[in-house]
Amino acid sequence: MQKRCYFLLISIVLLSCTTASRDKSSLPVETNESVILPNQDIALQFINAYTEWITQNPDSVDVWIIRSPLVTDQFKSAYKNLKDSALQAAPEIGLGFDPILDAQDYPDKGFEIIHRDSTSEFVTVRGIDWPEFLLVLKLANHENKWQVDGSGVINMPENRRADR
Repeated sequence: MQKRCYFLLISIVLLSCTTASRDKSSLPVETNESVILPNQDIALQFINAYTEWITQNPDSVDVWIIRSPLVTDQFKSAYKNLKDSALQAAPEIGLGFDPILDAQDYPDKGFEIIHRDSTSEFVTVRGIDWPEFLLVLKLANHENKWQVDGSGVINMPENRRADR
């Protein structure tokens, strides 16, 4: 009787080990094919649409940012918090510069991408009619959709910002 119990116990243990190893081998393996590469054209689309908007509608920039599907919620929140803080500190002046462009002036004819790295979230653009004007934008993937998550001083690490 005791031998049967041992045999039964060993059989159950062996069977469960075999099943466990079989289950692990059937799990999907993450490969490079599953990595979603950044769509860096979103950065260019955003910054060109933004500069076009501020040229034509400078008084409604905040509304445009809040409604834009091209930027993350974190970007919108950081933008609003920065603008609100600046208005509290200096109600007549506010920031005194555009935080998305990190400048007061900007190229009139839009931007073009000058540096893209297929594995990086950062994209560098320059002014078409002002090639010395550089801007770095940061992308983020939210629910398999690439959006701008940083530009100028909004959500950008200081060491990744363009020199001014």
